[in-house]
Amino acid sequence: MHIALVEDDLGFRETVRDYLEMKKFSVFEADGQESLDQLLQQQPQIQVVVLDVNLEQDNGFDICARIREGNPNLGIIMLTARQAVDDQIEGLSSGADIYLTKPIDLRVLAAKLEAMVRRVVSSEPAEEPGWVLDMKSWEVVTPEKKGVVLTGTEMAFLKIMASRTGELVSYDDIWVVFPAAGDVDTHRIAVMVNRVRDKVKKGAGMPLPLKVARNVGYSLTHPLKLLNHLEEESPQS
Repeated sequence: MHIALVEDDLGFRETVRDYLEMKKFSVFEADGQESLDQLLQQQPQIQVVVLDVNLEQDNGFDICARIREGNPNLGIIMLTARQAVDDQIEGLSSGADIYLTKPIDLRVLAAKLEAMVRRVVSSEPAEEPGWVLDMKSWEVVTPEKKGVVLTGTEMAFLKIMASRTGELVSYDDIWVVFPAAGDVDTHRIAVMVNRVRDKVKKGAGMPLPLKVARNVGYSLTHPLKLLNHLEEESPQS
């Protein structure tokens, strides 16, 4: 659970941070709008922001509205000493999901955060199916669940590509999949790659997401998830 804690009272912030970390939350600290903006940019895994209102340099209500405008799925809990009903209404109207007042039992805050994270996670869209490399059955499986059995060399090649999705993988790096290989033979690599591509195209009805960089190597344009790779057997070419 990844939390951004926005509070300019250092002592209180450290107390809250220490308690939440004891409860297995991952806590990132900020003391205002600028440092929070940096956090949200650098730590996209943040799920909930715990936000004070009475910040020395910024207005918590304005920060809340700005967060909500740019991050509609981010959970926001306001934690403040301002207890007036009008303040609570303003906080919720500016985009907060929950408005809590100080002093607070930190067990309550942790419980609210756990409930908030459950809501945020359950509202996230389901991951779209993708390509899979099954190291146990020695198959590459399409998003439509159609599998094609490969040789050991072909599996080793795709495993290298899967570990470097989006990167240009050179012939030198690919050549290591060939047993007892000598000097790099780009023709031999091209024959193997073309064989894999043809095999997948004919067997599964869709092209393998490989891009050719002439005279350099290949790149994988979509993620290829490794399955059962801890149970991998010794490859046969």
